[in-house]
Amino acid sequence: MTIVFPVYILGDGAIEALGKYAPKCTIIQFLVHILRPELTTPWPWPPHPHDISKEPVGPIPWMLENFLLGHILRNLRENYLANIAQPTSIPTHDEIDASFRGAVAPAMKDFVAFYSELAVQAQTMAERFKKRSNESNYEKKEKDRPTSA
Repeated sequence: MTIVFPVYILGDGAIEALGKYAPKCTIIQFLVHILRPELTTPWPWPPHPHDISKEPVGPIPWMLENFLLGHILRNLRENYLANIAQPTSIPTHDEIDASFRGAVAPAMKDFVAFYSELAVQAQTMAERFKKRSNESNYEKKEKDRPTSA
């Protein structure tokens, strides 16, 4: 029996493990380099204004790092471990890089799906609250009272 954890749970574990060796800001910087590879190219010094990206880097949205690191971890596990006891091969730098970059699209897809589901749940809760806010307190108590069968 194989246990499959949600990818954001794997990512949370990866963040916790990395956090033992690096501060959170270093982990986030690492992820920015995966998400935005153009930022990893060295700039000439001093930089010319046309070489600096006009797009703001900004913070990574909440939980995106969990999804991204979870997919990276899953890619590495699927590609380079037949099982925990016997690794199939040691990945090269290019293979690791490919696993990292290959994690971006599925991480973004899962991230959007996760937040889309949260948005639907929030909308449903808001509609229920709006309906209930129009009722009197007596009607609310009557609805919440358990009925005997």
